[in-house]
Amino acid sequence: MSFDQLLSQPQPIITDGASGTLLASRGLSSGVPEVWNLTHPDMVSQVPADYAAAGAQIILTNTLGGSGIKLTKAGVDQHDEINRRAVELARQGVGDRALVFVSMGSTGELLGLTSTLTEADVQATFEAQAKTVV
Repeated sequence: MSFDQLLSQPQPIITDGASGTLLASRGLSSGVPEVWNLTHPDMVSQVPADYAAAGAQIILTNTLGGSGIKLTKAGVDQHDEINRRAVELARQGVGDRALVFVSMGSTGELLGLTSTLTEADVQATFEAQAKTVV
């Protein structure tokens, strides 16, 4: 089903839930959940599979903290690989049962308050993340 088809239906659209919480319940300790895209791919792909089986029509990738800024701050260098793999795993998990949307969250920095980042830095990191997952 396409997004347009989904939007044209009269009933509410059901999305997935707290994927990070679900991963934590399955053993993810504190740290960078996006790294699990590389180290625990079976567990990551099972999350969207479970949400799709429960009726979710839109699934978000495991990339909420996948910006280059946030990953670099956590000491992780495999930005592109992590983000690409997240899309692959979500698609693998849902098959044709749901649409896959990319989750892009904060950088973890507060512009102008506690950070030396500029608006251009933030824009560049999200542009890079978006180009990686398309």
